[in-house]
Amino acid sequence: ENGLGQLVAGFAAGALTGSIFMAVAGARGHPGRMSLFGVLGWYICLAIFIQFETKNAGFVTLMIMGVSHSLGMISMSVLLLDATESRYRGRVMGVRMLAVYGLPIGLMASGVLIEWIGFKATASIYITTGIVLTLFIAYRWRTAFWR
Repeated sequence: ENGLGQLVAGFAAGALTGSIFMAVAGARGHPGRMSLFGVLGWYICLAIFIQFETKNAGFVTLMIMGVSHSLGMISMSVLLLDATESRYRGRVMGVRMLAVYGLPIGLMASGVLIEWIGFKATASIYITTGIVLTLFIAYRWRTAFWR
């Protein structure tokens, strides 16, 4: 489908833009805060995205979402690597990559949930859960985020 490809390209273009921004200006910011705001921005963009019916509005939202994704994920990787001794960095990043293996199981569960309660309701549950857990993390490690 041409429209789906364009939406994916919008997210990818935003992610590339965010990556370039992080490469140029990444050392100036606080990676903890950048990661927090990137993840929250991603969830907010997702909440906006599920409301749209047109491809063009979705495209713009996905571009912004891609930027947020890059800011959040690159900052998180910087935090992990910075907080880890050099001899353990490969192991830490390997364990982080193992978390991706759970995605197919979650996607299958999402499919069932979408059939039961619908796409917007399922996405809303995931968005709410993600924001609540992100805010809990921000509260739990607030001194690290704001120093």
